[in-house]
Amino acid sequence: MGTKHESAIKTDNSLKIKQGRRAKAAIIRTGMQQGDFAISVLHVTPQHLSNVVTGKQNLTEDNARIIANAAGVRLEWLFCKDDYMTEEEIEAAAKKAEYAALDLASKLFAVDDALEKALAQKLQFESLCKKTSISDKTINSFKKEVLHYVDYLAEKIIREALKNGSDREA
Repeated sequence: MGTKHESAIKTDNSLKIKQGRRAKAAIIRTGMQQGDFAISVLHVTPQHLSNVVTGKQNLTEDNARIIANAAGVRLEWLFCKDDYMTEEEIEAAAKKAEYAALDLASKLFAVDDALEKALAQKLQFESLCKKTSISDKTINSFKKEVLHYVDYLAEKIIREALKNGSDREA
């Protein structure tokens, strides 16, 4: 009964701690000392800001907005809604995704080309099989192996393309 409530509090506390770490990282980006930043930029006591960056106190929207503007970071990042500190990081991630998509497309074209060549070889193979005494069972077994290998290659290419992601933390 108490466990469910405790886990909700723990999640909230871990979020406050993470937001506090990000606020501290943003303040460091400004080049100011934390105490000076508290007084001259946020207009709060150094102790209040210390409580925020250690996760003992919530980061308010007003303070987050001031920190974000002073440090050139995004509010969404400060509030842990995503992992992109700046607009530049979003643009870089978009370019990386675009390059990954182009790379995947070129690999898929290569697979398509390989499949066309395999189909031509298959037709030649079937033609030869009809001229010789290879059983339908052997031909079907060969077809299954080829299809299994094609599936393996496609999965490998997709897994490689999906490795591009953001796992960064503050």
